Amino acid sequence: MDLAYLIRFAETMTRNAFAYRKTQRGENIDAYWHGKDKLILTVQLGDQWYALSKDKADNLLFAVAKQEQVISKTPLTKHEFLAYPSIDHLFHYGDTAISTWLESCHWDTDEGYNDNFPDPAADRYVRWFQQQDPFYNSDDVYFISHGWSFIWPEDDTILEWDPELDFTLITLKEAEPWYEVWFNKTAQAFIAFERNS
Repeated sequence: MDLAYLIRFAETMTRNAFAYRKTQRGENIDAYWHGKDKLILTVQLGDQWYALSKDKADNLLFAVAKQEQVISKTPLTKHEFLAYPSIDHLFHYGDTAISTWLESCHWDTDEGYNDNFPDPAADRYVRWFQQQDPFYNSDDVYFISHGWSFIWPEDDTILEWDPELDFTLITLKEAEPWYEVWFNKTAQAFIAFERNS
């Protein structure tokens, strides 16, 4: 396996995503950053504004925003980009060539990448991917919506593998904790998680 093949395959899996940055003069306002207290952010999805917030018991909620919640001093504009899959996504959703490669490395498709992986092509892809992804290299991005989710190594069940869940957003600004939102298609409801490394 080589890096060029992994990139070519990843290009067939790209998804449209949005990086939210501070609004510049003349740009549309698509969201507001509030900080990391009780109200974290508000964002327009379709025709509706939603708020990511914590209740009195510090439970994380993502729900339709109240009118008084929407605006803050930090307006944000979404910028579309192509999101590439991580190496874990390639392992899980890979084609026959990738499956054969993993078998030759004695690696399960759902095991996830780590430093013990024997072929350096995977590490080369990881470094290439991190140069493309705002999660790793964009200090000016407040949060990302859609695209591919971040795979958390501590998860026993990877949310991305669940066909009932659609990745909605993850916060980047002010770093840890990160807040992640998913849409449950069966329940027709959003679920939110706090993530710590």
